[in-house]
Amino acid sequence: MLDKSGIPFEVVRISPMSYYTGIKGKLGGLPVAERHDGLLMQETHPIARYIARTNGFYPTDPLECFYCDMYSLVYDPIINTTFKWILAMGGEKKKLYLVILDKIQEALTKCQAAFRPGKWMIGDGSKIMMCDFFYGRVYTDLMINPGSFISKPDRDAILKKNPEFAQFGEKFTADN
Repeated sequence: MLDKSGIPFEVVRISPMSYYTGIKGKLGGLPVAERHDGLLMQETHPIARYIARTNGFYPTDPLECFYCDMYSLVYDPIINTTFKWILAMGGEKKKLYLVILDKIQEALTKCQAAFRPGKWMIGDGSKIMMCDFFYGRVYTDLMINPGSFISKPDRDAILKKNPEFAQFGEKFTADN
C-alpha cells in the first residue's frame, strides 16, 4: 500500500535470532511502523488500516468496511502459520507446510465471492482496497514467486482449484 500511495518508507529486515534476542523484548512484536512524528504503531491490521485510511485504500461505506476487515482477518491464519513455519524445524516444518496449504484454501474459499473477473474485492470493484493488498500478496509472494517455499505443483493445484483468485492475482500483478 505504501508503494501504491507514493509515500516514502524504509523496510528494515531482521533475522529471527535478532527478533527473539532483543527486538521482541523492546517492541513487543512485529510488524512495527514508525510515523514521521516518532509514534510506533504495532500489529498488522491496525497498521494496515491506518495506512489504508490515510491513503484512500479503505472504504467509507460501513458494510464495505465490514467486508474489507472480514476478508483481511481471514488472511491472518495464512501469515501466522507461515511465520511459525519459518521458525520450525524438521517434522514440525513439514506439518506446518500442509497446514499452510489448508489455510490458503480455507481463506480463498471464504473469499471466493469477492474474486470477480476484472474487479477488486470490495463494493463495485472499481477501487483497490486494503484487503486486495493482502490477497495480492498471497498471489505474488506465494503463488507465482519462483522462490516461494510452496512447491510448484502445490501452487498450480491451488490456482487451478481457484480460477477466480488466479484472475484476481493477475490483475493485481498487472496493476501493481
